Amino acid sequence: MFGRIAYFWEGVCAQFYRVCCSGTISRSIWRRFAVFATVGFSALLLYLCLTEVQPAIEGLHFIQATCSINKTEIREYVPCNCGAYTMAACYPCLRVVVFLHVSRSDGSTDFQRGKEAYLYENLYLLRQKCFFQPPSCCDSKEDNKDAIEAKQKELHGHHGHHFLCYYSPHNSQEVILYRHCYELLIINSFVWPSVGITASILILRYLRRLRMEEEKDKIEILLKEAREYKTSDDDKTLEKPGLYLDEDVWILRNDDARS
Repeated sequence: MFGRIAYFWEGVCAQFYRVCCSGTISRSIWRRFAVFATVGFSALLLYLCLTEVQPAIEGLHFIQATCSINKTEIREYVPCNCGAYTMAACYPCLRVVVFLHVSRSDGSTDFQRGKEAYLYENLYLLRQKCFFQPPSCCDSKEDNKDAIEAKQKELHGHHGHHFLCYYSPHNSQEVILYRHCYELLIINSFVWPSVGITASILILRYLRRLRMEEEKDKIEILLKEAREYKTSDDDKTLEKPGLYLDEDVWILRNDDARS
């Protein structure tokens, strides 16, 4: 089954190469492109495994529960993930303290008030220890402050209300508000880089096979010429410079080596 799929995609790559590879685009360019694409997609796969897949696998184990907001507080400013502009862009950290209602196996509800649990909007904000990050975090500090204050006012309207949340079975202090479709995220993180790697490898394989076929054709032409010369003069040295026959084996030599 896998061999048929590989053969099919190899044919697709061959057709793509015949259509797109005109006289101005050499095979060396395609070969370099395929090599760089293989390395790039491999690096992308590794990056996604570390940054997306690993947290998503942890998110698969989060258990549904019921939460109620206890209090909200705004703390120190934290930097945004903006690369070189991290030090310039920041936002106030909004902490949301909730009470966690966990259903027991007997159907009763355990109202955990002994320890305060912090609520986060999604799984990827657990490391930042803040409930919410403004969508336009890298724009300006004032806009980020306004967005955080607006979110705090919105949460005040739900104070004391019960809503669905998800907590980690390994640490009940880690509670998230939204549990995304992590299964689809994991599949996409593996599928698309793998498709790119497979396509690049098939292009390299097709170029290698094409080069081997051309070399084989050249060898067959030389052997055919050698047989024709041997038929005309079986035991004599060929008049064609640089080409000699010795017991059905053709050997290429320079005229200088001849002497």
